[in-house]
Amino acid sequence: MRFKDRVGVWQKTAVSDNFGGNTVSETQLGSSWAKVRSVPREKYSDYGLNVESQAIELFLRSRNDIDYFGQDIFFKYNGKSWYPSLVEDYAFNDELIRVVVNGER
Repeated sequence: MRFKDRVGVWQKTAVSDNFGGNTVSETQLGSSWAKVRSVPREKYSDYGLNVESQAIELFLRSRNDIDYFGQDIFFKYNGKSWYPSLVEDYAFNDELIRVVVNGER
């Protein structure tokens, strides 16, 4: 498998607003080389995706410092934010992560 696309891994976190409250901010957890491919429209219902949105499939090497299954994780690719619908350990003793993401939210 050839990893030729750079994908940022991000998470929404609560940050102090210095007035006693919190605001939501985006924090980059890291970036990874990935294989990116389109999800065929006939597979959208298998992944619970809306047919009106665009979806892609990411194959990433697993990193110990990033929790891909964490809450509020999303990915940035080609200047667009992508939100996971499916995250799974894919192959090679959990060294690859497969993520199906869509661009709506």
